[in-house]
Amino acid sequence: MLVVLGAAVWPASEQPTPREEHQRVRVNFGMSRSTASGTQLLDACARQRSGAAQSASLIEGSDGTCAVRTTQTPADPSTKRPAILATTVLSDLVVCADSNEGRAGSAHLFPADQITATGSLVGTTGLKIVVQVDPQKPTHVQPGAYCGRIVMERASGYTSIDLLVMLDDRGRPRNLVKALGLLVVGSAIGLLIRLLNDPISALVPLSRRMRSLRRWLRHPAGVDPSEHRRLRDRLDDAQDAINDLDGPAAATIIGELETVRAAPAGQRSTVITQLVDQRDPEDEQRTFPALTLHPGRFSVLIDHYWPVAMTVVLAGAVGSGFYSQYLQPADFRGTFQEWCGLLIYGLAAQVTLTGITEALGKLSPGSTR
Repeated sequence: MLVVLGAAVWPASEQPTPREEHQRVRVNFGMSRSTASGTQLLDACARQRSGAAQSASLIEGSDGTCAVRTTQTPADPSTKRPAILATTVLSDLVVCADSNEGRAGSAHLFPADQITATGSLVGTTGLKIVVQVDPQKPTHVQPGAYCGRIVMERASGYTSIDLLVMLDDRGRPRNLVKALGLLVVGSAIGLLIRLLNDPISALVPLSRRMRSLRRWLRHPAGVDPSEHRRLRDRLDDAQDAINDLDGPAAATIIGELETVRAAPAGQRSTVITQLVDQRDPEDEQRTFPALTLHPGRFSVLIDHYWPVAMTVVLAGAVGSGFYSQYLQPADFRGTFQEWCGLLIYGLAAQVTLTGITEALGKLSPGSTR
């Protein structure tokens, strides 16, 4: 019976699929790179047992031969069994010839000195082999399926068993896309929460006031068509300021329009002239030299501030999470909980790690901080 200790595993379609043999110590890391173990129990009397009666109980003698245990045979003869002198890995493991990861003779090797094998006697015929494998230190082993043999030396001779070590590849496109996608989604949700909580929440009352002004502008009393057009243009300016998350500018314009609405119908034209059409009479007579305006060096960043800023914030959270939570940890196994952990990291990076987003708020349009 094969026992796999260690990492959680991808579905079979994503794993190397070398040929299975009857008895083999198998250690499947999945995407984890932490030290893992594998255990296999061998039957020292397997050959004799196949020819003996099913009800017969076999026992291994001091010379390594097996016989049917009788009533005269001691119940626990394990101390008389041939001792285990050494249990070692025969050589460095090579990529399995029938693995999807490569072919025999590949330059990829799993060093034998990073594998520790121990053996012990179990019961009357059992031989227990425990293998501890470290794919990280001192040599980082490349992903793949590696095959080798373990040799157990006993006082009565030698016993060998196949060893299979499987390491899934975190760099597979599917794994990379999954990790990056979850981080992006989590970061985007976190950033949206921050925006709703800080700059956007301050614009909600202004938006309500604008809707009220829009309703009034459908049929304003005491306003001629040309003045009505100027008021609507001014309301559009307020909407542009809200779209740019420029709360102070939007509040100023909305305040002007509300002053016009509050004025008596017969005085609204005067108020419109004073507030909406504020011009210095001397400006009409002043002569200015012709100016050639050149866009500033950072005009693209300024004109597209929010898309650029949010992209930078998302890239920072995704990049740090991808390295610190996916590539760097040796014990990332690819379990459902760990994939969800990437999503939560992206969310937490925006909601709780407020340094970047607070800096973003300080640079927001109209901010006085």
